[in-house]
Amino acid sequence: MGLREQTFVVVDTETTGTDPTEHRIIEIGAVRIERGEIVDRFEQLVDPECAVPRSITRLTGIRPEMLTGKPTVGPAIAAFQAWTSGAPLVAHNAGFDQRFLALEGLRTASGTFDEPFLCTLRLARRLLPGLPSKGLDSLKKFYGLSIERRHRAMDDADLTARVLIRLFPHAEAAGARTLDTLLKLQVGHYATSGAVSKRLEGLRRGPISEAPTQPGVYRFFDGKGKLLYVGKARSLRERLRQYVVAVEALPPRTRRMMARVHDLSWETFPTELQAMLHESHLIKKLQPPHNRAQRTYRRRPFIRLEPGKVMLRPIIQRDGAAYHGPVSGAHAGRILAEVLSACFGLVYANRPAIRNPLDRERRQHVLRAGGWLRTEADESAEWQPEAADQVAFLDGNVGPVLGVLERAMGRASAEFDFEAAATLRDWMDLIRRRSDRQWGLAPRVFDRDAVLIAMPQGREPEVVAVRDGLPVSFASGHDGIESVIAHSSQAATPETMGLVEAEDAHVLAHWSHLHRYNLKTIERASREPDPVFADRVREALSIYSG
Repeated sequence: MGLREQTFVVVDTETTGTDPTEHRIIEIGAVRIERGEIVDRFEQLVDPECAVPRSITRLTGIRPEMLTGKPTVGPAIAAFQAWTSGAPLVAHNAGFDQRFLALEGLRTASGTFDEPFLCTLRLARRLLPGLPSKGLDSLKKFYGLSIERRHRAMDDADLTARVLIRLFPHAEAAGARTLDTLLKLQVGHYATSGAVSKRLEGLRRGPISEAPTQPGVYRFFDGKGKLLYVGKARSLRERLRQYVVAVEALPPRTRRMMARVHDLSWETFPTELQAMLHESHLIKKLQPPHNRAQRTYRRRPFIRLEPGKVMLRPIIQRDGAAYHGPVSGAHAGRILAEVLSACFGLVYANRPAIRNPLDRERRQHVLRAGGWLRTEADESAEWQPEAADQVAFLDGNVGPVLGVLERAMGRASAEFDFEAAATLRDWMDLIRRRSDRQWGLAPRVFDRDAVLIAMPQGREPEVVAVRDGLPVSFASGHDGIESVIAHSSQAATPETMGLVEAEDAHVLAHWSHLHRYNLKTIERASREPDPVFADRVREALSIYSG
């Protein structure tokens, strides 16, 4: 008889303690499973004929007065035994319930349980080896189950039954298709349980074992060759192994994806940054169904500065104005524009239009916050900014501006304008968070040339040449510095920058943030010859890696 045709009785007991020789049962709950469905329930409170500890009442919610007048344990066990009709018993951590039922049955001469006893805890340990915890709460979360109460016998029995039903496919995949083989499985060695499907095991032993340890981009395909997912990795072999070892520990969406994966491919790159850039563009081009992030080119505005004016632009060109960015999002860009306008007396020339009543209310808070900030900037003797201070602020020197913001927030609070004060506080938080990044709040565009050296632990250093704020050439290790710099010098100077270039700049900023503790920046001086700059980079690399 197959598992789905077998009848099971899943039981749980609540007790006054953990020692069956001293403590007593206070509740029995059970459900009957037939053909893979719950069809009947048994629930009985039990008079233990002894005191119920307060700790047990706090845990279960069972109060002593609830047990008054209920059957004692002997009749309760006899009634439960008759209800089971000889079906195999199941429990989570079955040894606990089995010992209590057996000893209480012997003590009261109400009968013994000779039926086979299955333990869902033992089964989970063998069928879900990658799951960090096999407790009932962990299995509930793993399978996405809900329960009204915990630590009441009926609710725990119901939950255990639903876990058992979901363990059936794992057991069948491991070769346990009958009750006898399932009983043998629960006492078998963990390594022989066959928790990983043959298909994923074939990928692990086949192509994944041959994957290189270099950075790269990988793709997953279903059985019909349809692309499912695109990802990047610092080490392709290590990353791909994570998908096929301990599958149960993967997030639910990833597990569902791996259930469809039949094949994979990859491309290697000398540096991680190249893999990140390639992944970003591939996802936007191919739109794999299991990729949720990076599917579109987000609007990451540039800040345009000219005498007396600040603007936000999604696309920029060389027109004599000073450009900074891209800023990571439109919201952050608007805040920086408001702060620049108020602190430096600039006109915010393209402040967004109000589109709905909620925007109107928020705009009032922003305008009042800007008014307090402008008043403080105009009246403060400590604040005498120059044009160069605007650039310094965007490059990350935010201390003086934060001082003005803090004093303006104090003014607004003193006048009970708490909405404006809260807005100023939020602006300060954003500026503090973003000023710690490698390139400050919004780095300069069109005149920022440098070489970045990252020293990943256990790998060759990565060398990236940046031209006008964009990555243009790459190398791994100490070789190839001359070619990286020469390629950077020969790279075409962009006349315009839009969504694609902003995405590349954002990926570069993200890569820099990942390596912020082991990243060295060598700025290129104006008109510095390639050989001289290469010598400086080589010297910095030798010092840094030595």
